[in-house]
Amino acid sequence: MKTDKRTKLDIVGEIYDHIIDKYQKSNKQCRVIKSDVAYVIDDFLEEIKASLMEKKTIELRGFGTFQVKKRAGKKNSRNPKSGEMVETLDHFVPIFKPGTDFKASIKGLDGDG
Repeated sequence: MKTDKRTKLDIVGEIYDHIIDKYQKSNKQCRVIKSDVAYVIDDFLEEIKASLMEKKTIELRGFGTFQVKKRAGKKNSRNPKSGEMVETLDHFVPIFKPGTDFKASIKGLDGDG
């Protein structure tokens, strides 16, 4: 079964391979190891989460904006598992708004998905 999902480990491998290729083309010795790349990605993601926890907006030019918005609760919500009527409280949710360049590149995809 073909999957279109990529994991963080897949991305770490791709970035590491890209770094190695770049160094090999310039005839320089590379001292980067895969765990260094994983550490940078983990740290980057943790920084985004920490900023969102402080209700800060993160803008990555050319990619998009992450922010936290307050979602209003509802008095008459239904638990989909039990069917029971419940009241949900106001809560915060993470939002991602893709940037113009990112939207344009996705728009150009062919429909074969």
